[in-house]
Amino acid sequence: MLKDYEGMFIVKPDLSQTESQDVIKGIEEVITSNKGVIKDNLAWGKRQLTYKMGKYKEGLYQLIHFQTDSSSIMTLKRAYGLNENILRILITDML
Repeated sequence: MLKDYEGMFIVKPDLSQTESQDVIKGIEEVITSNKGVIKDNLAWGKRQLTYKMGKYKEGLYQLIHFQTDSSSIMTLKRAYGLNENILRILITDML
């Protein structure tokens, strides 16, 4: 059974527009390759971080609403953790 999730991704701000689009496409591909369905994808743009992450004081925020099986969430988090261009990931269950 597919459940609704919301994923917030913070991408490195110093990537070119093409590179950042490739990162977002990669995020989407991981969801769809794990039998997920993307409902909505919103670019929030560059924003100030609450605290510094490495050398970065700001990041590119991307909010994705999607549906997938709950057993796929750990696989998604693991795949995103391997991408060095993603600074932070937060995936929450939409009750």
